[in-house]
Parts: sequence; structure tokens; C-alpha cells
Amino acid sequence: MNLSFTYPIGSDLSRARLCRTDLSRAYLSGANFSRADLWKANLRRADLWKADLIRANLREADLREADLWKANLNGATLNGATLLSGADLSGAKNLTPEQVKSAQDWRGTKYDEEFHQQLE
Repeated sequence: MNLSFTYPIGSDLSRARLCRTDLSRAYLSGANFSRADLWKANLRRADLWKADLIRANLREADLREADLWKANLNGATLNGATLLSGADLSGAKNLTPEQVKSAQDWRGTKYDEEFHQQLE
């Protein structure tokens, strides 16, 4: 499924099965993805400002250059997700160092200074 360049602002996509979906460059600010399955989804350059990703499956998702400013990542699974090259996790809520370290290329990601220190 290709939903790139879409603008579903504030949409309720909780529990949605979006495996391998192309959401690149989609404007998803404030969307509810709680418990959504985004395995191998393409979220490259997606705007996920203040998105609710509680317990979302982001395994092997492409999050390069995605903007996750103030997104809620409580319990989200990031195993194997690609975060390299400008993903913005500054201000992300409920994010743990363990979640980040389970992702690929997490060192090239933008974090709050305090959180960045926890990763070292």
C-alpha cells in the first residue's frame, strides 16, 4: 500500500496493520498509531510530530529523516528500525535508551542533550 505524501492529520490508526506500507513524506502529526503494526513500513521523512506510537511495532521500519518531535513512544518496538541520517527524536516521550539501542544506526539521530548522555 502506498500512502506517501498523504495528510491524515490526527487520524486514528490505532491497531492498524500497516506492514510494508509506504508512508514516506506523509504528514501524520498527532495521529494515533497505538498498537499499530508498522513492521518494515517506510516512514522516511514522515512528519510524526506528537504522534501516539504507544506499543507500536516499528520493527525494521525506515525512519530516516522522520520527525518524531514529542511523539509518545512508550513501549514501541524499534528492533532493527533504521534511524540514521537525521531522524529527530528530540522531545520524544517515554523513550528509553534500550529502545533506541535496539535500532540500527541510532547514533546519527537527533536527541535531547539529556537523553543523548544516557546513550553514552
